[in-house]
Amino acid sequence: MRNYDLESEPKIILIILSEGNKCGNSQMDNEKPINIKKKEIPIWEKKYLTIPEAIKYSNIGDNNLKIMLNKPECDFVVYLGNRKLINRQGFEEYLNTLHSL
Repeated sequence: MRNYDLESEPKIILIILSEGNKCGNSQMDNEKPINIKKKEIPIWEKKYLTIPEAIKYSNIGDNNLKIMLNKPECDFVVYLGNRKLINRQGFEEYLNTLHSL
């Protein structure tokens, strides 16, 4: 099973064929990696946040946020495999109802 890193920048390998290799032969003369820049989406526009993004967004500490996410009334947590994501709109609504942490 492969472990895919979703945070890294995708790369495309550009294959340049020589003049004598017009038939699309499988020989590769030159390989040049091309980096593609991902458009960075601001945190306040994302639908789902990771735990570090939620910490930056809400200014709640790591331990307090993890305690909050483990409570049974926490309905804004979404699991992607074993990874926790936070529904930003539900998180905002929950924070608006709180008087203290």
